[in-house]
Amino acid sequence: MRFSDTQAIGYEILGRIDEDDLPSDPVELFEVAAYMGCAYDLSALFRETGVDWGRRLPGSLLWFTNTHPAELDRLDLLMESLERTHEMAPSNQIVLEINERVLPRTDEMKQFRDRLAGLDIALAFDDFGVGQTRLVELAKMPPDLLKFDMSLVRNIHLAPKRLHQMVLTFVKAAHDLGIKTLAEGIGMPRRRRNVPATRL
Repeated sequence: MRFSDTQAIGYEILGRIDEDDLPSDPVELFEVAAYMGCAYDLSALFRETGVDWGRRLPGSLLWFTNTHPAELDRLDLLMESLERTHEMAPSNQIVLEINERVLPRTDEMKQFRDRLAGLDIALAFDDFGVGQTRLVELAKMPPDLLKFDMSLVRNIHLAPKRLHQMVLTFVKAAHDLGIKTLAEGIGMPRRRRNVPATRL
């Protein structure tokens, strides 16, 4: 949502399974899938099912969808899944999220970006600000959106001023590169499990 008018700008597709024989925690579920060599298939299933369900909602909002690191090893298969999601919801802007810690090499990334643009799919770097922040890749191959991890921005008003300055520096650098910035996990009461990203 936007700070200025609290208007929703999009939704993030998150997968959950309610089965007694399977882990309810998605991290554990993907660990099981990875052990069985099915992490890619599970990620694609979540993404395509989410878009199929979400297209029934009114409006033409952004749809943020995640990737699993295993998918980045087979970009051809990932593109096939993205083509299917685009066909499901051609009037919605799909945003593909990639964790900035597992980005493909710059040459592969450029080709991937071109293929995404052909499908009118935007690119976002997810969980920015935790782990290995890859500023070189950010400058060489800027995404359309940069999502600041909630651990960095939640309750930032209580954080030391040096953290404020660091986030401000990152936001300014992103804007100078023409990247839109989002803050995860703020702006909604804690009782809500699914909290939106907020545009910075």
